[in-house]
Amino acid sequence: MIQEKNSMSKRLYQGTSNRWKDRTGRKLSFERLEQRAMMALDVLDGYVADLQADYTAPDYVLAGPQVASAPSIAKPLTIVGGSTITGQSANLSILGQHNEGESDLKYTWQTVTAPSGAPIRYLRNNDNLAKSNTLTFKKPGDYGVRVTITDLNGLATSSELRFRVVSTLTSLSVRTSTGATAVANARINSTGPVERFTVVGLDQFGRTMPTASSVSWRAVNSPSGSRLSVTTSGTASTATFNRTGVYGLRVSSGNVSHQFDVNVQASLKSLSLRTSAGNSLNSSKPVTVKESSTRLIVTGVDQFNRTFAPLPSLSWTVVSKPSGGNAKVSMAGSTATVSFTGAGSYTLRIKSGSLNHLVSFDVKQSLTSIRAANTSGTAINTNGLSTNSLTQSLQAVAYDQFGKPMKTQPKIAWNVSSKPSGASPALSQSANNVTVRFSKAGAYVLRASVAGRTQLVPVSVGQLLTTFSLAATTGANVQSQKSISVNGTSHRLTVQGRDQFGSPMVVNKPIAWTKISGPSGGSAKASTSGNAATISFTRAGTYVLRASAGGYNQTVSLTVNQVFRSIAAVGSTGQSLSPATASSLTGTSTRIIAQARDQFGQPMKAQPTFSWSSASAPSGGTAAVNARGAQATVSFSREGNYTVRIAASGRTINVPLEVASTLTRISVATGSSTMLVGAQQNFSVQGFNQFQRAMTIPSSTRLSWTSTLGTITSSGTFTAGSAAGSATITARVGSLSATTSVRISTPTPASGLRDASISSLVTQLYADGELSRVDVIGILRSAGADDNVNATELTDLRFLVSANSNYAMPTHVRELGKDVVNSNPANLRYRGQSAGNLVAGSSAALLNNLVDKWFLGTDLPSLTSSNLSYRAATGTLFASAPALQDAKQGALGDCYFIASVASIAQSNPDAVRNMFIDNGDGTFTVRFYAGALGGFFTSSGQVSAGFRSGTGTADYVTVNTQLPTYWNGTLAYSGRGLSAASNSTTLWIALAEKAYSQWNETGNSGRDGTNRYQAIEGGWMSDVNAQVLGYNSTSYSFNSSTKQSMIAALNANRAITLGTIGNAGSGLVGGHAYVVTGYNASTDRFTLFNPWGNTHPSPLTWAQLQANCTQFVVVDPTGSIAVQSSTVRSDVMSSMLVAQIGTNTHSDFTGNGASDSFFETGWSTQDFFTPPTAMSSLTLKKDSSESYEDIFRDVTDFTSNRPLEVGYLMDDLTVRTL
Repeated sequence: MIQEKNSMSKRLYQGTSNRWKDRTGRKLSFERLEQRAMMALDVLDGYVADLQADYTAPDYVLAGPQVASAPSIAKPLTIVGGSTITGQSANLSILGQHNEGESDLKYTWQTVTAPSGAPIRYLRNNDNLAKSNTLTFKKPGDYGVRVTITDLNGLATSSELRFRVVSTLTSLSVRTSTGATAVANARINSTGPVERFTVVGLDQFGRTMPTASSVSWRAVNSPSGSRLSVTTSGTASTATFNRTGVYGLRVSSGNVSHQFDVNVQASLKSLSLRTSAGNSLNSSKPVTVKESSTRLIVTGVDQFNRTFAPLPSLSWTVVSKPSGGNAKVSMAGSTATVSFTGAGSYTLRIKSGSLNHLVSFDVKQSLTSIRAANTSGTAINTNGLSTNSLTQSLQAVAYDQFGKPMKTQPKIAWNVSSKPSGASPALSQSANNVTVRFSKAGAYVLRASVAGRTQLVPVSVGQLLTTFSLAATTGANVQSQKSISVNGTSHRLTVQGRDQFGSPMVVNKPIAWTKISGPSGGSAKASTSGNAATISFTRAGTYVLRASAGGYNQTVSLTVNQVFRSIAAVGSTGQSLSPATASSLTGTSTRIIAQARDQFGQPMKAQPTFSWSSASAPSGGTAAVNARGAQATVSFSREGNYTVRIAASGRTINVPLEVASTLTRISVATGSSTMLVGAQQNFSVQGFNQFQRAMTIPSSTRLSWTSTLGTITSSGTFTAGSAAGSATITARVGSLSATTSVRISTPTPASGLRDASISSLVTQLYADGELSRVDVIGILRSAGADDNVNATELTDLRFLVSANSNYAMPTHVRELGKDVVNSNPANLRYRGQSAGNLVAGSSAALLNNLVDKWFLGTDLPSLTSSNLSYRAATGTLFASAPALQDAKQGALGDCYFIASVASIAQSNPDAVRNMFIDNGDGTFTVRFYAGALGGFFTSSGQVSAGFRSGTGTADYVTVNTQLPTYWNGTLAYSGRGLSAASNSTTLWIALAEKAYSQWNETGNSGRDGTNRYQAIEGGWMSDVNAQVLGYNSTSYSFNSSTKQSMIAALNANRAITLGTIGNAGSGLVGGHAYVVTGYNASTDRFTLFNPWGNTHPSPLTWAQLQANCTQFVVVDPTGSIAVQSSTVRSDVMSSMLVAQIGTNTHSDFTGNGASDSFFETGWSTQDFFTPPTAMSSLTLKKDSSESYEDIFRDVTDFTSNRPLEVGYLMDDLTVRTL
């Protein structure tokens, strides 16, 4: 928020109540002031006629949300729907109120009083939704509850309510004479015409209580044609029914009723049986059955002489049966299916409870099927049979419905149903037996039939090999040829067989091949597929082979001729050189032998003439080929991949060769030939191959080190001993070795240091040429090793971190070291207790506290509320690139700070990254820039705001990750609502906010110089811009600036912030800072971002901004430099002009030149930055009784009649003449 202060507008000439003083402290009237100003500005052509100081913009301090007071009760604790509770539960509600909103309040319910053993159960508790709650009770009685309302700061208020839960007749319980409960709207079963009931009353908790004076019964529904009568005596009632069915009964007592159903079920009294044709069965006469089963209809009669349905479970028992036979009964409704396993007489008993019924059956045999079998009686399945015989004998048998042979077999006829084309089978039948003679191989089907029953018998007659012959591919029989000529590696022959009927067939028996004779070392292998035999050979020559199958033999002779097919390359040691894979070589040359080979890869008896050439070589390499006949010597110039080409008679082979680097020599490399005693240096080994080219030493080769005057590790790290001299370093790789030497000298004492311990430690740590942060911390702490810091130690420490020591160390480390050992206002307190600057004789405890404060960030800023506490945050500095959306202002009035750093992140994320150094130990060093706050006019009439000089000096502070949190572990200030325990929480703004609070204690932030979060509440964005970036911003007044100036700044990707007036409208928060993020030309509106992270206003017009805002601040963050640098770039100084001659040119946002006419003087821009000694100045001081304010002064240039505005925190106005 922006809080307005008392004085909004004052002018220098408004009477004597607002006087100014000169440097001697004398009060000046306006006339005297004007006279002094005219004298001081006479070099400005004497045209300054008036000097006015008008506060044209509000005097603001930017702040954030205020600490809330305790919550109060907006609506009291009440029972929803009345004060009497007659049920098991009730709804109660209460509503609190709070100046920060009701949604953050927590409602906690407690039971004050309740009946014994009857705790109250709450639907919800300990959250905001518990303001409306449902309470559930276990018994009637008196109860009391209390509700406590708590805000995020732990402030609370409470309210109590007492009430009574009354026992109320709620339901009736009905039990039958058997003790069963008649559940409401459920059904009970009854088998008699009479049923007795007992009725009792229950309250809402199911406890027994008296019913009304009497109960009444009523039939809600009943079966058609039924009659129901009920008699009642006290709690006992008797109901009488006249037929089966469901009766709906309702019993009532007062206004409570209970309804349930009684299902009067039928009971079986007798049975009757009849056939499926409807004929009744006579138990004395059996039922004739000609199938394997029969069906009966069974009917029952109930207690009301009505048909009993459905039938109950009936048990069937076989009383008598034929030998080997059995009967089985299955019920489906009222139909019984009786199944038999054989012909004969059966008697069965039917029983249900005490009911019995006997029935007899006479089951007759019936012809059902015919089955075929072979002469030994083995049945033939539906797939038939297979045979290679010329004849086949079969027999047929008739079977009954049970799959048993008929006692009397009928005459069965045989015939041929189907046969192979051209076949003429002959049948010979005797009784039911038949013999079939076949005429050819193939598929036959025989038929056996009688009385409409048929059995088909498939018979497959297979071919049986009886002889075979061999033939050449030309068709000629091999016996007619002396020898077959073959030019390949294999040859094909035709194999022809004949079956038992003399018909051609494929040889279906294995053919055994035997080599009778052949060339030395040669072999032949034959494979047969169908009627083709393929014979494969391993060497040229004449082969004689014998084929045998089924007791038959055939002999064949084949002559295999040599054919030139390929060229092979052989190495000098006889190894084969593959054309597909490069052969590895280790020397500088090799010998290759070429061979012409036949189709079997064997050398040709007659070798051709070979030609040799180099086909490829590595870059920069050559291969020289010296050939003689079938041999060649190839010499290489370097390692790499080569290809040698050999050709003969149209055949070519490319021989790939990989010449590998072979380690032949090593050398030792070092960084420095001199070392200090005790220092370390890394040595390395360089290998060289057979071509004297550098190579990497193979990892599989063991490297060992030895040294003199020190020790050396297996990795080559040499540590010099304590003696000076020339050390020899030796490296060994296998049988190779190399040495180098290094001069070891004794170091001189550290320059400028007088304490021996500090000097020795610095010498040791500075061996690598730099003092790191850890080194400097160790050196500082070492001065307190004897419990105090003496004058010599303090002098050495101050010299070490001074610019004169010439010890290299990071800039921020040097500056933090200065803060420890030199005077700094922040040193006066540590963790809320008195401390002090380091002096001779200071304790080691003070020294270590100051080291912890500046290097480890342990001096945490005090919090704004005792309800907040510090908690270690586990998030990351930057979850991604710093962004505007990371801004979430919390319960701290620093909207100006959040808006400033968020706008810088929006324009240039690197400018934010440049603020931080991650120390790697959970701490971060943050850079700010220090300088006297103020500003000056620019040539365009605007104000360069931030530092009076335009640039600041880098200063540093260290923070740890302890951040302020609420009781629930969420961040309280920046990042409000985010979990401190979440790894995904972005911390950079919260850490910057904390660092800004700590840095305030140094006195460099322009505030009260305390280490408190509250101390950074209220401020202006241009100050933060300068303290983060190191250079000034430009301030624009909405009253005197144009819309185009803001558009140009947005187009140039500048960081833009603004402040609103106290009574702002148009959706803006009064007295608040915003970031300007965009402009939409089509709607002519500007987009603003609220640093709260929410409640962003709708896009606004320029007129709305002018009506509700005072100034906007523009800065270019691209001038930010990396935090490790010690210099600061300021790109605003080139445009900062106080006075110039005639018309001067400066740079605008677009990069184009813009001309402004300003005060005409006799001095140039350069003169402003280097003012002459003769310049005079007049300093106007405010009266000491006035408050410290933002002041906007109107200075009118009467030459151009153009007002210029400047706004910044100042206590005086200095007018200089140049």
